[in-house]
Amino acid sequence: MTERAGVRWPTVEPAVDLTPARWIWVGGERALPNTVVLCRRVLTLPGPVRRATARISADSRYRLHVNGERAGWGPAPCDPRVLEVDEIELGHLLRPGRNVIAVEVLYLGVGEGTYVAGRPGLLCRLDVEHPDGRTETIGTDQRWQVRVDRSRPPGASRRSYLRGWQEVTDLRRADPHWLTDPQPEREGWHAAVPLDVPASRPPIDGSLRDVVGDVGPVAAGSLIARPIPQMDEGRLLPAVRTDAGRASWTADPDDWFDLRTPGPPDTRSHPLPDGGRAVGAAVLLPPSGKNWSWYVTYRLDRQRVGWPRVELHGPAGSIVEVVTAEGHDPTATGWLDLGQFSWSRVTLDTDPIRYEPFEYECCRWIQLHVRNPDGPLRIGRVDFRAREYAWPVRPLVSTDDVLLDRVFTATLNTVRNSAQDAVVDGMGRERQQYSGDAGHQLHVTRLLFGAAAQSARFVRGYARGATTQGWFLDSWPGADRLVRLGQREVGLTAWGSMLDHSVGFVFDCWHHYWETGDRASVVAVFGPLRRLVAYLRGWHERAGLIPVSGLGSPQVWLDHDAFVTQREKSCAFNLYVVAMLRFAYAPLAELAGQPAEAAAARDLADALSGLVRTSFWAPGPQAYVANLPWAASPAAYRFDDRSLATAVRYDLAPGGALAAMTELLAAPDPRVGLSYPANAVWRFRALAARRRIQPVLDELRRRWASLPSVRANGTIQEMWHVEPDSDHQWSHCAAGPLIALVEGVLGHTILAPGGRRTRLDPQLGDLARVSSTVVTAAGPMTVRLARTDGALRIGLDLPAGLTVRGVDGDGVELAVAAGASARRVELRLDPS
Repeated sequence: MTERAGVRWPTVEPAVDLTPARWIWVGGERALPNTVVLCRRVLTLPGPVRRATARISADSRYRLHVNGERAGWGPAPCDPRVLEVDEIELGHLLRPGRNVIAVEVLYLGVGEGTYVAGRPGLLCRLDVEHPDGRTETIGTDQRWQVRVDRSRPPGASRRSYLRGWQEVTDLRRADPHWLTDPQPEREGWHAAVPLDVPASRPPIDGSLRDVVGDVGPVAAGSLIARPIPQMDEGRLLPAVRTDAGRASWTADPDDWFDLRTPGPPDTRSHPLPDGGRAVGAAVLLPPSGKNWSWYVTYRLDRQRVGWPRVELHGPAGSIVEVVTAEGHDPTATGWLDLGQFSWSRVTLDTDPIRYEPFEYECCRWIQLHVRNPDGPLRIGRVDFRAREYAWPVRPLVSTDDVLLDRVFTATLNTVRNSAQDAVVDGMGRERQQYSGDAGHQLHVTRLLFGAAAQSARFVRGYARGATTQGWFLDSWPGADRLVRLGQREVGLTAWGSMLDHSVGFVFDCWHHYWETGDRASVVAVFGPLRRLVAYLRGWHERAGLIPVSGLGSPQVWLDHDAFVTQREKSCAFNLYVVAMLRFAYAPLAELAGQPAEAAAARDLADALSGLVRTSFWAPGPQAYVANLPWAASPAAYRFDDRSLATAVRYDLAPGGALAAMTELLAAPDPRVGLSYPANAVWRFRALAARRRIQPVLDELRRRWASLPSVRANGTIQEMWHVEPDSDHQWSHCAAGPLIALVEGVLGHTILAPGGRRTRLDPQLGDLARVSSTVVTAAGPMTVRLARTDGALRIGLDLPAGLTVRGVDGDGVELAVAAGASARRVELRLDPS
């Protein structure tokens, strides 16, 4: 734990010192946002090398090349005070003779969804091991050459308040061969300037002035080793051409792209010589002429995260915008509407190029807008560099129902998109790392993908967004909530840090420990958790129930759809706090060796629970009523699925009266407010706990399988209603279907930290066959369930050291223990 000047930054990762390398930049007296600096060093090798390991970091992003080959991209979004260092093996890219190590460094400056603030710089240390055992170290220093990339002008505008850079490149101003030229010095380049920051600290600790925020910490920061693998960015996927046409402009197209001036261009379909439909075939576009442009549309197999790539050859001055979109209806319009201003622009020089934007996108659709008034332009292969976490386990999920398989596959794809080096709600718009609704997907990444390191990074990284008051900046490490702090104080926004996400983060910490066995990470963050509980206790002492409005900078959100008014969130929020205190925080306090704190938390939970029952429990319907204090009569009662599900899941009803609330969840009537897709998991978990899986399966078939995003993009959309060619998110973060599969259908319950002892209590509902992998600390376990002749057959592939308890029809536990090696087990459970 790093602690300076009252600030605590949880760390368990090893510190890194890259001396003798130095932080370098181009010099100068100020840093402009959205500046790209090019850095290069020529390395001469006498022969092949045994290995060459680069340790590299930058503020804000780098793209590393060796001899013109793309070698790495990073760093992962992280706290600027605790900056991560990537380790990349480069030996296979080096060759005898001269080698060019080249790095593009983007300094964002302006905060966005993945970036808080900082100061610019590049730090890289390359350790080369030769075949004779001799080692050589090459670090960034004044021997590197640097230059500002004037083809991408410094100070460029941001795309939106959540995306920090509108990428515009003019190749006529580029240095065309800087990635591969073996000459040590190039015209227009100069020696790098070392910065006044040690190689063990991040550049935010330096003194270079940033014109936007001029930020700096109150204490020394640190460098840490990247705790997760490098992203898998090696797969190139084809894009299928679907449409082409011409657009007529009555005004300057730049006005529309930059400002979205009223009225998009008039468009019409225009068949290409080959009929306009081909995979990877070249497209030759005639000159567009004055006030005209071409557009050509491509489609991926499903919505993915990564970089569109396109081969281009045309006259100098031709302009190509690469536009991406999540949802598109080509039968309604050929023009790809830029709902998120999701475009980058390249102006061509005479040489053919393969253009790949610096920043990745989340999309299914790619459209090229071409303005080539001076001659024909050739579009070669268009493909997509996919970006995905290097998952330890490839999930196996299969049933005998095609609709359920469609939903489960779409949920897996959604998690692949939104849980990468940061665990976010949607990569298409915000890219912000949230707890709460986005934190649910960590169950899936741990239990189906086996990504314990990713989960640990989330726990430690998110905790660094703790405020001095005790609550957490709910999008850390993103800048949005930092901006909202000032806006909230003067009434310029309704959005603030969601206090319910702080509550959810305590659950995230407990679930991480329980599902992985990683004690060190959660103990490291217990201090911030304790301050959160003290903050909540202070509100209870002043107001009784913790308020859901009038909190100052924080707000209580809970959900988009489930509540009619803000005050009706009081029951759900306070029950949420009660459950957190009893079932997450108190056990964490005991784990951290603080039994008195655990006891105090349970006392606070009891006090809040009593107040909730007094205010919101209705004996008539035997349920919590969201508007009970204000309802004119029982006919006006309103319920919400969050209150009901929390009470059912954690047994928070007087006298254990859960039956009526379970029925309201199983068959909701119009009085029950239902959450949006990412929070539907609360109802699913409650019904699974009460062994009512059939209503969940019915809803997945009826509602989820027919969602437009599931059918068209193979993903789960943000809201229940989405429109194509809009700013709606078609791949968000809903994980409920897969959590229902694991906790409900499989009946998987962890009995010991890390899942080394588990229990299976299956609920197949009307399914006949289910197979799934569940990952434990002992390794992956494969579960096969089949109903034959009225009996349930359970097949298990068990890793060594795992104990499983199956439950028969009478609730009798049948223990199955794996020995020193993996084994296969078959059980037959006859009906009672």
